Amino acid sequence: MTKLSDTHSLLLSHAAARDDASLLPLPESLIADGRPIARAAKAIPALLNRALVEEREIDGSNVPWRTDGDLRYGLFVTDAGLAAIG
Repeated sequence: MTKLSDTHSLLLSHAAARDDASLLPLPESLIADGRPIARAAKAIPALLNRALVEEREIDGSNVPWRTDGDLRYGLFVTDAGLAAIG
């Protein structure tokens, strides 16, 4: 079983509850002054490294995680991420 921090669990649960399974926009409890708070900023790369979330190309209706030229990428919970939260 995957050990998750409270922040990891919150992010994955938030995404799992959304119709599109997107982590973004972040839950309000993880944002201060319009920016992710430190623990969220650290948690997201850890989730990516553990393949609990993945980047996918998105259209203009989703909030981007990053851009590369004209391409926009969002973050989405994976099946492994869903399994990790039960």
